[in-house]
Amino acid sequence: MSLCSAILSKFLNQYIQKVDKNQLNGSLFKGEIELSNISFTQNLLTSFGIPLLIKESRVGQIVVDFPMKANKNANFRMINLDIYTTIDWSALNDVSINSVADLVQLIKNEKKANKADKRKAWNSWIEKVIDNAKIEINNVRLHIEFKNNKNQTSLITIRFQSLIMNTI
Repeated sequence: MSLCSAILSKFLNQYIQKVDKNQLNGSLFKGEIELSNISFTQNLLTSFGIPLLIKESRVGQIVVDFPMKANKNANFRMINLDIYTTIDWSALNDVSINSVADLVQLIKNEKKANKADKRKAWNSWIEKVIDNAKIEINNVRLHIEFKNNKNQTSLITIRFQSLIMNTI
């Protein structure tokens, strides 16, 4: 499992904190991985132009079922996400997003830049799996901390029971 945690940490280090073997179950060779008690990196959301800086996060479980053949779909399930954030308006200065189309274009550009850096067949296989993935997120609580007009700290909590996305 330590090899598997090293591989996951290498590919996901810009999104999640380091993964150790105690947080991991499953097998890369069988196409089944389960991560537990994962934390996101602080700049995960701001890197996509979302003006929320992650103060603390906890993902109870991430289950990934992926095919060993790249022509099949992968399934990602995240369960019990708690994300505590503060507003970071400087993220809006870094990325020009005026519409959903701009956000989609930003993600495509980021993907192209990452593809240019990749040289191994392993990376290409992972991208093909992700390109055809179904992402299911259950029981999400997003806490947003901000200063109100009296300069007092306030908190808004947004809860999603279920969110399902298909990548293209």
